[in-house]
Amino acid sequence: MLIKNQFGLPESLGFDPAGRLFVLDDYGDSSTSYGRILVFATPNSLPSGSGSADRVMGVVPTGELTTLGLTGQPAQTFALQTFTNQPKGIFFLPDGSVGILDTGDHRILVFPSYDKWPPEATNYSPLASYSVGQGGSFLSVYPNNAQTANIANGTPPASGSTLSSPVAAAFLPSTNELFVADTGNNRVAVLPYSGGAFHSATRVLARIEPIPIPPISSKARVSVRDFDHLWNVGRRGDRARYHGARRPTYTFPTRTTIGYWVITTPVW
Repeated sequence: MLIKNQFGLPESLGFDPAGRLFVLDDYGDSSTSYGRILVFATPNSLPSGSGSADRVMGVVPTGELTTLGLTGQPAQTFALQTFTNQPKGIFFLPDGSVGILDTGDHRILVFPSYDKWPPEATNYSPLASYSVGQGGSFLSVYPNNAQTANIANGTPPASGSTLSSPVAAAFLPSTNELFVADTGNNRVAVLPYSGGAFHSATRVLARIEPIPIPPISSKARVSVRDFDHLWNVGRRGDRARYHGARRPTYTFPTRTTIGYWVITTPVW
């Protein structure tokens, strides 16, 4: 985990506003990668075929908790404020803050900008400023802010403030919104950003869920038009054609069945 000049399974990368390169290195063998991010402060000066990262995010080296005198819940909080579990996506805020899609823990961790990190001798990896998608807690790491891995009635339903296996995100500075590919919830959630933090999603882009329901009758021909969206279902009942929309996002006020597809309004 502490080797800085090798990649295990590089998943994604990005440049912060200052031009530093962040490479998300997902699970490989435990000696070279284990859910971490390698940071290259001057990527333009790296020699071809070699070079070493300046810092590593998402890692708590063996012995660091002892060195810091942390045990019990404080140690657990420190670890989960630092660890990244299967990091898949990255984005940057205008002030240089670093957002990591911590897919395995169903959350987004937002870290301070690189220039605000403590020295490596103090904290090997930086600590996240806050967590998105788990009720603000660093200790909750299950889908949709479930409180335990063994959920009696299944995973809790999605809400505007929860996430399940998010894999990518992009920040839109003109509207101060974060668009999150919330894969486990079959949606793209749009989170507003104000006061230095992200807030509960105010809208989602279309959510479409395949479910095993009987096909439409072979004699039927159905058109569904709503909010400037037109769907046509062929007479064979085995396909639906979407004929475009004049709006980038949409919801349907009722549950509409189309062949094997159901278009629903997100519920939270």
